[in-house]
Amino acid sequence: MEALDFATVGRYALQFLWSDFHTTGIYPYVTLRRLCQCDLCRNEKAKASSQGSP
Repeated sequence: MEALDFATVGRYALQFLWSDFHTTGIYPYVTLRRLCQCDLCRNEKAKASSQGSP
């Protein structure tokens, strides 16, 4: 399943149109950032954990 489109929900989340055409669920930016696996986010998470931040 993949995201075909998205809409913003206020200033705090996204809602996706999935390839099976459902749109249920919202995904807060905080959660999406936590789940992100790009190099930039991984480096920031490693830096934060080495400094003792959550």
